[in-house]
Amino acid sequence: MKPTYGCLIMIVALAGLAACAPKTTPSLLSDLHHKCYSIRGVNPTPPVNVDFKSQFTREQANLGAPLSLCAPVIKNTHGTLDSTYLKCYSISGGPVNAAVSLKSEQFGEEVHDVGPAISVCAPANKAVVPNNPTHSLPRSPYYTCYMISGEKPDHAPVTLRTNQFPLEQNVVVNPPLALCAPSIKDPQGTPEQQREKLRRTEAVFPHLKCYGIANQPPNKVVNLRTIFGLEQNVLVQQPHGLCVPVQKTLLSDIES
Repeated sequence: MKPTYGCLIMIVALAGLAACAPKTTPSLLSDLHHKCYSIRGVNPTPPVNVDFKSQFTREQANLGAPLSLCAPVIKNTHGTLDSTYLKCYSISGGPVNAAVSLKSEQFGEEVHDVGPAISVCAPANKAVVPNNPTHSLPRSPYYTCYMISGEKPDHAPVTLRTNQFPLEQNVVVNPPLALCAPSIKDPQGTPEQQREKLRRTEAVFPHLKCYGIANQPPNKVVNLRTIFGLEQNVLVQQPHGLCVPVQKTLLSDIES
């Protein structure tokens, strides 16, 4: 899951135990955190049909309205401001028959049933109005986010720092809302080739567990570019999620 941002812990499984051992993603990435803000936008026009494949599902659906702008964030002393912004759009996914254990370095371990897909996220370039994004659009990562529920972590309030939005202190971390799984866009090739591409993707980008937060909106207006086009004059509103890297262990078999 992560040689780009941290050390990859190599897991060597004995062949005789592989069939019954839980399937665990390789490591934690302590330096990849995102703070997600609500944004107000309109559905892409003309309608855009997306095809995202994660370990859990393949989602082929019309892209809904923009939901969130997720900014790289430093949480206390963990994180980096150099990773990619994500813009997340609503989708309506079907049921997922999977249970997972998710472990984060700061918030502990918890078991979840994975609910339906609720959004997909694409890499984004951002510029504060009146500027337009000028950098080359990152080619990755893509995520599919699934509904989960759980307990409020037993953790002190945190400090969150982003590049252009205000520093926030004493932010209370609330129960989790979503698991965002690394995904491939427009999967091609045989099922085994797609699974191999997913394995390579998960070796670079972590699963993200997103906890609810609430604080004052920055009320900044930005222009955002993704592979789905340029959206101008987007109002960045209330922060609603803190997404942290997790080690994921699959507790039930699924077709990937």
